[in-house]
Amino acid sequence: MPTAISFKVAGIVGLVLAVLLAAALWRVENLSGKLDTERAEHTATKEALTREVEKGLGWKASYEETLRAAEAHREATKACLERAADAETARKERESLLQAAPPRPRTETEKQQVVGNETRSRAADRLNRPF
Repeated sequence: MPTAISFKVAGIVGLVLAVLLAAALWRVENLSGKLDTERAEHTATKEALTREVEKGLGWKASYEETLRAAEAHREATKACLERAADAETARKERESLLQAAPPRPRTETEKQQVVGNETRSRAADRLNRPF
């Protein structure tokens, strides 16, 4: 039969086990709360990272568009300079032709059917104006 001492020992053991169980439950609850907090912080960080990555992709797209625009401007400028050089060459060729044309007196038919010197000079000046 059990004795009073064994009941006391069993009671003390039971009490110790109850305290240990309570401490373990408190610890689990405490860790669970910390885990929930860390999960919330992780989710917030992950969302912030996603937003920043999206911003970065926007900046990258803007940068690439700027590069394309700069390349288009470079090509347009290059074409413009080429056209200007071609126009200058054409002007020099026209000027050379006009300089090389020997003047001669006009015939009576030309005087009646062809424009006068003043009109021709104005037309030549217009054609030879700077680009």
